[in-house]
Amino acid sequence: MDDLLAVAGPRRISWFEYVRPYADPGLSTCITRGDLRLDGIRMAATCIDVVATRIVEWAVATRQTVVLLSPDPYDLLVPLTAAAVHVWRMLELRKQKGGYPHTDAKVAVVTSRLRMRSAYRRLGLGNAKLFDAVPAATRLPTGGIAVLGRGGAGVEWGTLFVERASELRNVRGLTLVVVDLPVYDWEELQAIDVPKIVVGHDPADRLIHRLAKSTPLFAWDVEDLRGLEKVRVFDGSALVPVAARLERLAAGTVCSPVPVPSQGVCENAALFWSDVGALHRAARGSYLARELTNEAHELFQDLLHLAVPTSFCEEQTGRTFRARLRDLNHEEFQARGDLRDMYLPMVHAELRDLAASIGEQSPKTGALMSVLRQQVDRGKDVMVVARTATLARVHRAYLAKFPELRHVRITSLSEVAEQMPADVAVLTGLAPAWARHIYASGIASDVRVLAYAPERQLVVSDPFVESEYVQRTIAYQRKYATWLARPALKARCWKALSKEDLGITDDDALMPTVDSSQVAIVSLPAPPDVPPGLWDIGVPSLERPEGERDRQVSWSASDRAGPVEGMRVTFDDGRWVILDREGTVTRFSSVLQRAEAGSEVARLAPGDDVVFLDGDARKDVLGKVLEVAKEIPHLATSATWVEYWRDALRRAKQRFGTYTAFGEALHAEGCRRETQTIRLWVIGDTIGPLDPLDVRRVGEALDDVPLRDHHTIVYQGIDAFRKAHAQLMQRVGTLALQVGPAASAGAMRADEVIDERSGLTAADFQGCVEILRVVSIVPVGLVPGAVLGRLHEARETEFSS
Repeated sequence: MDDLLAVAGPRRISWFEYVRPYADPGLSTCITRGDLRLDGIRMAATCIDVVATRIVEWAVATRQTVVLLSPDPYDLLVPLTAAAVHVWRMLELRKQKGGYPHTDAKVAVVTSRLRMRSAYRRLGLGNAKLFDAVPAATRLPTGGIAVLGRGGAGVEWGTLFVERASELRNVRGLTLVVVDLPVYDWEELQAIDVPKIVVGHDPADRLIHRLAKSTPLFAWDVEDLRGLEKVRVFDGSALVPVAARLERLAAGTVCSPVPVPSQGVCENAALFWSDVGALHRAARGSYLARELTNEAHELFQDLLHLAVPTSFCEEQTGRTFRARLRDLNHEEFQARGDLRDMYLPMVHAELRDLAASIGEQSPKTGALMSVLRQQVDRGKDVMVVARTATLARVHRAYLAKFPELRHVRITSLSEVAEQMPADVAVLTGLAPAWARHIYASGIASDVRVLAYAPERQLVVSDPFVESEYVQRTIAYQRKYATWLARPALKARCWKALSKEDLGITDDDALMPTVDSSQVAIVSLPAPPDVPPGLWDIGVPSLERPEGERDRQVSWSASDRAGPVEGMRVTFDDGRWVILDREGTVTRFSSVLQRAEAGSEVARLAPGDDVVFLDGDARKDVLGKVLEVAKEIPHLATSATWVEYWRDALRRAKQRFGTYTAFGEALHAEGCRRETQTIRLWVIGDTIGPLDPLDVRRVGEALDDVPLRDHHTIVYQGIDAFRKAHAQLMQRVGTLALQVGPAASAGAMRADEVIDERSGLTAADFQGCVEILRVVSIVPVGLVPGAVLGRLHEARETEFSS
């Protein structure tokens, strides 16, 4: 086994080296040889399993209480501890009597996790099942003990599973009590004069901090795992997720709260949290009161973790939140005293307001979808961890509606133990006390916890803020995991068991100070980008001479007249387009639900979605924009002159009757423009002439003094507005590419106002775009640049058409 003991970096006393087996053979040596089985399959055993069972063997032999703090909350140290006791006792009896005697040890296991009892029944050594040799039992409500899986009366049990210490009253002849933390009746357990093995997984557990002062404690942290050459001592096929999580911890993990802003939810949650303690105290001594209190707390947790539309959750579970609130309200009348008159009505009102704050779609619904889409788009293996199996089923059904999220795994706090580690795990809310060890586990490289955060200061005294609570818990776990796993504390435990002094001094005996600000907070992914406002454009001053104004080179078809390598892209509706292989397009990401400009044509593949702008719809949107141009300070002057110019053209149309007559009148003044060009001025397709003298000529034809005498200023206004028009058209196109696809995908509400002045909404821009799915891409050789980008109907077989 020495090849497993290599330590990386500076020499650190290896716990694997000095914690030796109490006896050989023993359960720890059975593990290293690969004899320990689960359902008859060899286990993927780890160094933690080996050393923990060695410590148990020493603790039982010396009749001492020991605390074990494991880095993986989903390991099987609890049933392995019970098994180690029985194997140790059988070997002791064999030395005394010979043969293969049955164990006479009696072990009690205090745990609320059914998985531990199930795992005990599945353990075996070689082909022999431990459950057959050492039957398990449980305590009945009547006080009797039922042996599991045994029909015959009078069969002796070896391991008794209970949920509370009170169930061990009057149980005689116990060899050892195994305590699976957390427990809430330690005082009763402490009163039982029997050695105990306390198995914990949460470094922030205050009971562990208390016990560490006087009880031998052996804890492992991430650095202990990194100091090993490898985590596994045997590569079996069973319990692979446990070994994989420890390996993931050694590789490095991070847990971060993801604040979900909601003032209303935070206020009502804080009110409930401040009153729930008094509710629990008032419920003591009454079974009915405890049940009502538990129902209220369960409803609170379900509301806090809700990350799907409310109606969808109610449809999937078959029960509405309103009905649950109504039942809680009706049952108040069965209670007595302050519980009925004050606490339950108060908590009922707070839960009712909390449900109203969450509404039809909780803020966590959008938050969960945005986090999942971001991570899936990055190619990550993503897992969602819901609070209960029921909520996991609801989330599974909801996410099944989104094909792009089909590979996301969904599990619950009680089922995650069977899952292999993911790249990213997303928790839907604050983990309850019995499961908060998940923050420090290796279920994923990146664990993110959706947690409500207020948008401003809460008025509740000592308020409960979910995001701060998660952040504080993570900070305590990190700090105390290192402190409890320090070499000196391990050495002290080993000295208590073996009497061997390793000579390690404790230079960090004081309890650590925790700073929760050291825990990084991860913000939600940004919503679909909305470019700067429509009106953030540069308009040249009318007081500056023409020569001082910046000129922009306009783009024209001749700019791409040279031949390029063309690609014919055909879409699912039969339409097609020729694109430059070296060019770019705007691709729509169905995962992120937004447009991604600048996507290379060469990287397009069948199944990709491409965004096209609808020119006519964009002109309609621009028309709405120009209607309010005079309200914009830096456009007011030029818009006023353009409006005056258009009014003059309407008067000209009325006076001359026809475009031809109007053109002849201008030609008489020296104008050289075609009648068709003049028509475009009148109908508004062209903002105005390119020659300032043509403004004066219109004024002379109409005998309009402002146009005739101030034609230079009028022309400057027209020219400035023309430049603003071009910029606005470009800005409308940019907004359409960003807002339109987001509105089409539902990532942005259709009635969301994008521009306050013009009243444009997301729906207006939604009509400006069309999203087409690529079905084939075929090279077509060299093509003239002038044919690029035009969308052709399916019936058009050649681009020349």
